[in-house]
Amino acid sequence: MSTFRLAFLLAISSVLIVVAALTLPTGSRAKVQSPQEAMSQKKARRPLFVPGEIIVRYRNESMAKSRAGAMRITAQDGQLRSMRVDDFEGSKMIPGLRVARVTDGGDTMSAVEALRSQPDVLYAEPNYIMHADVTPNDPHFVAGRQPNMTLIGAPQAWNTQTGSNSIVVGVIDQGIDINHLDLAANIWTNPSPGAVGGGITGDIHGYNFVDNNGTVFSGADGESHASHVAGIIGAVGNNNRGVTGVNWSVGLMSLKFLDSDGFGDTLNAIRACTYAKQMRDLWESSNHTKGANLRVLNASFGGAQFSTGFSDAIQALNTSGILFVAAAGNVEDGTREPNNDLVPHFPSGFNASNIIAVAATNSTDSLASFSHFGGTTVHLGAPGVSVLSTTPPCANPGPNNACLPDFTDPNGDTYSFFSGTSMAAPHVSGAAALLWSQNPNLTVAQVKGLLIFNGDVESPLLSKTLTGRRLNVANSFQSLLENDTTPPGAVTNFGIDSQNGRTFNLRWTASGDDGATGQAALYQLSFADPVSLITTPLTGVIPMPSGSGQIANVTIPFRHTSGSLTLQEFDNAGNAGTTVSLPVIVPESAADPYTPALGSTQPLS
Repeated sequence: MSTFRLAFLLAISSVLIVVAALTLPTGSRAKVQSPQEAMSQKKARRPLFVPGEIIVRYRNESMAKSRAGAMRITAQDGQLRSMRVDDFEGSKMIPGLRVARVTDGGDTMSAVEALRSQPDVLYAEPNYIMHADVTPNDPHFVAGRQPNMTLIGAPQAWNTQTGSNSIVVGVIDQGIDINHLDLAANIWTNPSPGAVGGGITGDIHGYNFVDNNGTVFSGADGESHASHVAGIIGAVGNNNRGVTGVNWSVGLMSLKFLDSDGFGDTLNAIRACTYAKQMRDLWESSNHTKGANLRVLNASFGGAQFSTGFSDAIQALNTSGILFVAAAGNVEDGTREPNNDLVPHFPSGFNASNIIAVAATNSTDSLASFSHFGGTTVHLGAPGVSVLSTTPPCANPGPNNACLPDFTDPNGDTYSFFSGTSMAAPHVSGAAALLWSQNPNLTVAQVKGLLIFNGDVESPLLSKTLTGRRLNVANSFQSLLENDTTPPGAVTNFGIDSQNGRTFNLRWTASGDDGATGQAALYQLSFADPVSLITTPLTGVIPMPSGSGQIANVTIPFRHTSGSLTLQEFDNAGNAGTTVSLPVIVPESAADPYTPALGSTQPLS
């Protein structure tokens, strides 16, 4: 993995470099590299995938077993490609999933195409590299120590529930500093190390999928991302030390797949998901004597490459009752479109019902300048600017004091301000764990609904997230305690006011929260394709009071000439109302403007 290290450390240290520059003694002339310069130098050396490694899924397990071992297949250029097909931890969760390793030193993408051409292969894709979603800290955003907790209503929620060590959150990230005194009491400890088998041993506090051992924290300078994330979820509260997390008590499982520079690959991310699912399943099958009651996975990382294997793994987690909370992504430079609806970001953009995608907001509840967004692909926002949390000690700060913390306790524990969607996601993960601490019988769908439908509506987020909301865990607890099981009513008078090509102006009459009474939490408008049977979310709309007229504009995706527009209403408890729909027709010229048209025949000159 050493060849693929580089980006995350500068993403953090560039901010701390700026802080150091602002506090240099008079007369100092230290040369400070800008974050933009640092990023541009690193991007030239950032690989997209692990050379020679391919994630492949066969149509069934028996086919996969028959292809095990060394094999040779013909590439599109006619050359024979040599590779070896092996199972890995993900093979236990997803039938037919394997890792293929190119053994002839040839081009990885050529081998991917060769596998894709095989009739028994469902998909084949490179083992993509992903990186931590973190953005440099701006000292001007620092206003107080933990205003993030007040913004999300945590103090009000703590009046009801402060958390429980019986609820475990897996942090798929770098390794967590298990010796930090503000984290140590909440670090999960395995009651039966090695119980999942498959070569995994020494998994006392989680597992290191980079080095394939139980040492989850190396102590390397720069390995601070996961510790910061973990502190937001569950730094020990009410202990007269440092900071408090969303949970005062919780189980923090370290699932290390990012190295000390913040890079990791898809294969190891799938392995981490597999381990999490195995531990949760073992908890259930052993009558709670083995494994872990893992209910949430936090994913503060991402990339632009879609992986079907990773998407399958996340959906498989849902069968074990595990919620997957993912950072929406950060704008690292001006080269990438920040709207995830237009240019997807993964894993936050996977179409899985157990995912919550989180954007970052600032102290005024506006979208953070660095945060990705998406009116249909990002669910809600959470604080992500200048968030103070736990970090490991810095042994070798380097010439620019790159890893020096903002605060150091007398005992040596350190705390730093970081910014990023990496910091926003763990607020949601912690809130989910807090809800499960209150009611362990909640389903993934119920917890997701309680979180995304009960945030505070903030006008800057209305077109940037599906719900237009910023997390408010106090509201979530209030809805939970209401024990509302009555679904909202169906809207009436759903119809089309006007159409311009693929764009429709819609109108309807609002219904209520409980049947026709009250005010619901969200309308979700979608497009249903009658051929593929795929439903594509189009937009979310905040409901008006029952009986009010509402309008919305939606645009159907390209290459659809017919289908149905659907509208479904949700209340603040996540109860879904009856879906209403209406058929639509799109002219072929508007559905696909690049459709060729044949003219009349003409004689040759």
